[in-house]
Formats: sequence, structure tokens, C-alpha cells
Amino acid sequence: MRANPIGSTTPRIGILIPSLSEREGLLKRVYNELQRQIQECGANFYVGIFINEDQGQKTTGQKRNELIEEAAQWGVKYTAFVDDDDEVGPTYVRRALEVLESGFDTAELWGDIYWNGKKGKPFHHSLIHAEWWEDNQFYYRCPNHLNFMKLDLVKDVKFPDQNFGEDGQWSMKIKELGLLKTEYKIPETIYKYYNGHPKHAL
Repeated sequence: MRANPIGSTTPRIGILIPSLSEREGLLKRVYNELQRQIQECGANFYVGIFINEDQGQKTTGQKRNELIEEAAQWGVKYTAFVDDDDEVGPTYVRRALEVLESGFDTAELWGDIYWNGKKGKPFHHSLIHAEWWEDNQFYYRCPNHLNFMKLDLVKDVKFPDQNFGEDGQWSMKIKELGLLKTEYKIPETIYKYYNGHPKHAL
């Protein structure tokens, strides 16, 4: 596990990335873009990037749990996961800082999903959705690991110790427990999710 240099100030926002050593190139791509935005926003003392990388010994669920525990130890206030083969939009870090300032429990998330490189329907993660579903226009989700959330509210909810489906089960548990009450609005797309990347997805 690694965390980027963050100076002497405790980060208030933790961006959490589980990864595999064989995916170093993909990880570097998203890490460099996040660092560029952090520098652009002058957010070095507010945003920390936490990476949990191994050679496949741990499940994705275990790595997600360890990242949350690490962020909690640093005193992080908000967290969001970014998968190592995905991309963030150009306003991602700026919006994260707005969420921090808002004090809301979570933030909505608009994103695009790509299937084997081909753009599919957009997705919307929000408190207004009671479950995971879709229609002809969008994928709808209640907040999941990709949304910014107040860490204190969700840190005790554990991801299942598995590689696939752990995110959906965690999302629905958060919903069932009613842990998130208020939501910051982010009107533009700030995330690109890749499914069926040539490198297998976490």
C-alpha cells in the first residue's frame, strides 16, 4: 500500500485505488491525471491518493477495506474509489473540493461507461435511486464506491471478501442502513468507467 506525499497536513479527501502490479501502466495514467488536477487546484494539502497494489494475493474487496482503514487512520473526511483502468473528467478534483466544503454526506455522480472501448449509456449514481436498474437511456445506481462519501458514515461497512460484485453489495448495504441523507449536486460527467478493457477489470 502506498500514499502520495502530502506534506505535513492531514488530507481531507482520500482517492482510493486498488490495483495489481501487472496494471502499472493503467494505474500510472489515472494517477498522473489526478496529480495534474491536484496541482492545478493547489490541493496538495487537501487531497491524498491512496493505492493498494499487489500481485493478486488479495481480493478486491479486501483491498477496498484496507484502503478505507488506511484513509480513516489518516483522518480523511471524504473518500471515493477510482478503478485503476478508468479515467476521471477534467473537473474531478475541483468538484471533490466543493463536496468537502459543502459538508454534505455524499455527492451525485454522472459518468460514461465503455464496453470494450465502445461508449454505452451514461450512468447516474444518486440518493434519488433506491436500487440498481437501467432503462433505454441510463444506468441508475444508489451511491456506490465511486461516489464521494463522508468516511465516518460508511467506514464500518465492509466490502465482501471477493473480486466481483463486492461493489454492488456494499452499495446496497449503505442504502439499506440509511447512512447517507444529504447529497451535493455535480451536474457534469466526471468519470469514465471501462468494462471489458483489454486488461481484465478489477
